[in-house]
Order: sequence, then structure tokens, then C-alpha cells
Amino acid sequence: MHSPSWLHLPASTTSPSTDELQTLLAHAQALQHGPAQVLQGKRLALMCADAHSQEAQLFLQAARELGVHVSLLPASTAHCRPEELPEIGAMLGRLYDAVEWQGVSADAVCQLAAASGIPMFTALAGQQHRLFSLAKNWEAGLPLAERHRRLIQAALVMTLI
Repeated sequence: MHSPSWLHLPASTTSPSTDELQTLLAHAQALQHGPAQVLQGKRLALMCADAHSQEAQLFLQAARELGVHVSLLPASTAHCRPEELPEIGAMLGRLYDAVEWQGVSADAVCQLAAASGIPMFTALAGQQHRLFSLAKNWEAGLPLAERHRRLIQAALVMTLI
């Protein structure tokens, strides 16, 4: 399981390599013909405060089209003590193959990810994430929303296969 670090944070200081961008775009282009259930059996958690937000719905659609089972969980690390985060991360790592966090600080997600052993994303479907900028610049002849969804799917495929 390869998970480039630039995919995990919305404004990651780590830039993708040319090879990583080409791989992401190749996966996204392959998904243009209709996403196959390539991630059938994978389990993801979507941790968010508002499951009806545009960002949450975009992530859900992208993941479910790939065959992923997505559990919706309330996102709140605000009431957790910092010393509890490793235990919470370890529990999430036993339950899920990856977690998408929306509306939670990147610092908390990094602490959880360190203890979980699984990929954890911060706002992968958000407009602040590098994927949205890539979607705007990707000349694929598709509407922006579809380009964005395909890039989210490609990121999931790159991470979970």
C-alpha cells in the first residue's frame, strides 16, 4: 500500500513528484470510462460534522462508486485529551482501511495517523486540497465536479491498492 504524503493534507508542503502526478492522472483517466468496483471490500470512515455538506457528499459518492463501504462517524477530537489520540488512532486502524477527516485539525489527524498504521486524509474532497487545483487544470473534457471526483477516486485507488 503506497500512500503519497501530499495526498493526506489539504495544503501539504510536500509536492508531488512528476511520476506521482502522472500515476494519479493515469488512474483518473482510467476511471473516466466508469469506475469499476476496484475497492470492493475496503472499509473507510468519513469523520465529519456535517454529512450533508458538499464535501462529504462528494467523498461518499467517489468512494461508493469504487465499491468502498463508508461508515459515517461524527468528527470530534475537540473533547479528546492529546494523550487519548494514540489510543483512538490505534482503534481506527483496527476497524478501517483508511479515514477521511473533514473539519478536524491537520495536527490531530497526524497524531491519529501515527498511531493507526492506516492512511488518514484531511479534507481530500475539499477545495483547499491540492486535488481540487489539479482538477481545475486537468484538461479531460469533463465538468469540473466530475474531474474532481475522478481525482479523489484515483487518490483512493493509489492509496488502497
